[in-house]
Amino acid sequence: MWRRLLVSLGLLCSFLLGAEEVVFSDLVLSPLNTVLFTASLSVPGVGAYRTAFWAEPGTGTLQQLSFFPERMRFLPALGKVQIYNRYGLFRIPLEGGRVEVVERFPAFVRGAEIATTSPLPIATSPDGRYLVHFEKDSPAYGTLVMVDLETGEEVVVAEGIELSYREIPVSWAPDSSLFLYAHDGMVYYFSISQWREGRVLSPERRVMGRGKIGSVFWGGGGRLYFVEGTVIKVFRKEEIFTHGFYYGVVKVGRVVGKLPFHFDPNFDRLWIGPEENFVLFCRAGRDVFLYPLDREDYEGGALQEPSLVLPRRMYLEDVVWDDEGKLTLFVKEVHDGTVERRLFWMVVGSQRVFEEREERPQVWALSEDGSYLALAMEDGVHLYRYDSWTEVGRIDHPEPVVLAWAGDDLVVGGRWSVSRYGRDGSLKALLCISQPEGLGFTVGDYRPMVWAGKDTVQWDVARAVFEVREDRPAAGAPVLNTSAYRVYLQDLPEQPYRNIVMVRDLQGLSTYPLFPPPERSYEPFPEKDESVDFTYFTHGSRLRRREVALVFNAISSAEGLVRVLELLKEYGVKATFFLNGDFMRENPGATRQISTFAAEVGSLFYTHFDMSDSRFALSEGFIQQGLARTEDEYFEITGRELALLWHAPYYFVREDLLRAAAAMNYVYVGCDVDSLDWVPQFTREGESRLYAPAARLVERIVSMKKPGSIVAFTVGRPDEKDPVRRREDYLFQKLDVFLNELIARGYRFVTVSELMEHAR
Repeated sequence: MWRRLLVSLGLLCSFLLGAEEVVFSDLVLSPLNTVLFTASLSVPGVGAYRTAFWAEPGTGTLQQLSFFPERMRFLPALGKVQIYNRYGLFRIPLEGGRVEVVERFPAFVRGAEIATTSPLPIATSPDGRYLVHFEKDSPAYGTLVMVDLETGEEVVVAEGIELSYREIPVSWAPDSSLFLYAHDGMVYYFSISQWREGRVLSPERRVMGRGKIGSVFWGGGGRLYFVEGTVIKVFRKEEIFTHGFYYGVVKVGRVVGKLPFHFDPNFDRLWIGPEENFVLFCRAGRDVFLYPLDREDYEGGALQEPSLVLPRRMYLEDVVWDDEGKLTLFVKEVHDGTVERRLFWMVVGSQRVFEEREERPQVWALSEDGSYLALAMEDGVHLYRYDSWTEVGRIDHPEPVVLAWAGDDLVVGGRWSVSRYGRDGSLKALLCISQPEGLGFTVGDYRPMVWAGKDTVQWDVARAVFEVREDRPAAGAPVLNTSAYRVYLQDLPEQPYRNIVMVRDLQGLSTYPLFPPPERSYEPFPEKDESVDFTYFTHGSRLRRREVALVFNAISSAEGLVRVLELLKEYGVKATFFLNGDFMRENPGATRQISTFAAEVGSLFYTHFDMSDSRFALSEGFIQQGLARTEDEYFEITGRELALLWHAPYYFVREDLLRAAAAMNYVYVGCDVDSLDWVPQFTREGESRLYAPAARLVERIVSMKKPGSIVAFTVGRPDEKDPVRRREDYLFQKLDVFLNELIARGYRFVTVSELMEHAR
């Protein structure tokens, strides 16, 4: 009871101290002068968790005792489960009993710093031997590196790759012989055999075509499908090399189908059926079409195949498609301040419409042979025969986070433990503790023990193995000193670690940290503050807090809004939205979405026009009427009131406008960092001088922001109504990159009202 209370208080502290800091706690010192402690942090979409460690101050040995499955997969060739989190990369045999720290990959127990941001994704080859990962070079760019985990050899695949915290732009061939990667709007291949033989060609001789990693799909027999424009081509493995060498000169590969729409790799997705006779095309995440895969040219023809049109609050997240043609769509719905999944199902070839099912899973996994589907829901993990949707078992595993099939067994990664179960739901093995509810030492030999729920493990740190136990050490006050050592916690101001474990060597008369402190500190504050205008508020205090306010201006388009709201909720970011009357009238559903998700909503006036235009005479009465009508319209749509914050279209400001709004108790909110995400690549006059790709915009914003900044974004796409005003990509697709960079620099996110209050 005492230990559980201690851990619960520690988790609460990690929430209060902020998601960007690592907090160490739960120190226990054994008579053998070994130390137990925990580290806690918070993960977007998962919440706070802690990790247990054992250390020996005399030798500097450090060993991890719990392994939270932030990301998890099964490696069939090795027969091991791979877990990836902020502390490193780990592999666990299916029988459990030991956890291997993957060599040649950064790990906290080997001296690496704990990442306070989301871990950048990795791509492990199917045979488990090779690993492709990012090495971060700047806020939005990195180097793509491949590592041979057996030999330790590394090779730089490409530099200047745009970072993403959702996926790495890599797709491995099923036989691990090569992978494809995307760089700067092009897709390339990288061959393992060519690398081994020292004959890697230059990138221009390894081109597959224009697109992103979503433009490729691996089929049976190692066949590669590639979509470019409206054409779907298939390549045999040997044709990949020929195509790359003669790209743009000789046409290689076979056209197997055409899309009825131009494929946009920014928003569209494609799946080829297991029998490779049907294609599922998802346009802009919401319009889903299923049709035969053939070379029929759809120009001038009628498309009469099954389709599904999703409302703007939903988007297609994933697809499960078995060899018998049973197709399930996993759709994410962002609505009424919550995020949940919905299922749509059909049998390809025998049904004409998708049927919605009643299950609302959090995570899912289809067995390798397509026979069984596992769905994790609020009441446990349900196992179904996929051909009939007959439930055949239920696993009562507390708080599942991720699922992975391992042959006939299901591995459930939960908040407290990771276990392997049979298809009938029977427990076969405890693979590891995810996070501890308690920890302590055994009596007599003082071996470390970690437990959570009903599961307890005892570690033999010398052999790096553990065994499952039924007993637990008796509760008692933690021991922090022996005749040789004393251990304690010391605060680290302005550091990614909130504190650090210190060791006082009573015999050697020295004091030192148990492990290396972080090398980086948070960004320094400016040398002096700047005056703050509370009538025309453009920034907060530069010295009091390391915080920024994110502002999202909704003018016309609502494209990408669902992903923005989902990310803000996932990262716990409080933001301020400004809504224009035109947006509300054209997008009442999106307006209601914003009202339930946004921490604060202000006015962007009744209609959107250039107030600096000399053709318009603006009176104080006109401004007041426009603000009042916007308030009333927002209330009619949402049943809620706007905050008394506003700014004019295009941030136009004039003294009489400020005076008119102030008479209604409105504060004019400007910004000191314009993201420029509204700038198109081209206008009708030609190329835009201010245009930059989304990753460059992230770098620009990061370099310009200061403590107290107001950073302005624009909701939607500038080309939704005017195709000429298109961009190659969109900043809302890089919002997670921006958020992680500011978190790493020690920033917190507040509303405009909070920023004002903190500046007074």
